[in-house]
Amino acid sequence: MNEKLQELLKKAKDVFMRCGLKSVTMDDVSRELGISKKTLYQHVSDKSDLIMKSVEEDLTENKSRVEEVMMKDQNAIEQLLEVNKVVSEKMKQMHPSIIFDMQKYYPEAWSLIAEHRQKFVVEIIQRNLELGIKEGLYRQDINVKLIARLYTSKMEIMTNEMLFHSGEFNQEAVFQEFLKYHFFGVLNEKGKKYFLKRLDLNVNE
Repeated sequence: MNEKLQELLKKAKDVFMRCGLKSVTMDDVSRELGISKKTLYQHVSDKSDLIMKSVEEDLTENKSRVEEVMMKDQNAIEQLLEVNKVVSEKMKQMHPSIIFDMQKYYPEAWSLIAEHRQKFVVEIIQRNLELGIKEGLYRQDINVKLIARLYTSKMEIMTNEMLFHSGEFNQEAVFQEFLKYHFFGVLNEKGKKYFLKRLDLNVNE
C-alpha cells in the first residue's frame, strides 16, 4: 500500500469513526479529506471499497499496536490490561452505529473483523493465558484453546445490537465488565490479589 493511499484511508477512517457509515456519502468523505471526488475515485472504486480498505488498514494498525504490547517485559495481567487500553481507545472514538451499519450494509468488511477475531485475537489470548499460567498468576487447569475461543465468542456477543446497543449500556463499559469477567474466571488466588490491588490503584489514580 503506497503512503498516499494509506494516509487517505487513515483520514477516511477518522470520518467514519466520527460520523458512522450509512449516512456518510463519498461527497462527505472527499470534502472532509480536502480532495476532489475524482481524486478519491483514483484510489477506490466506490464507498464499499473505501470501507473495506479502511477496515484492512485499521486491522493492520491494530495488530501492530497489540504486538508491541505483547513484546514488552510485563506480566500477563499487565499485558492484557494494556491490550485492553488499545481496544478501549478505539471504542471511545467509535460512532455508536458503526458496528450495526457494518454488519447490515457492509458484510464483506465485517467478515474481515470476524476473521481477525477468530485468528489474531484467539492467538493473542492463547499467548496471554500461557504466559499467565507460566508466571503462576492464572489457574493451572485452564484449557487454553477453549478459553481463548470463549473470549472471542463473548466479544462477538458484545456486538449484538439488541443486547448492548439500545442506549442502556455504554459499549466501553460493557467491554470493561467483560474483561473483569474474563480475569476472575482465569486468575488463581495470587493473580486475584494482584488484580484487585491493580483495580484499587486505577480507582485512586
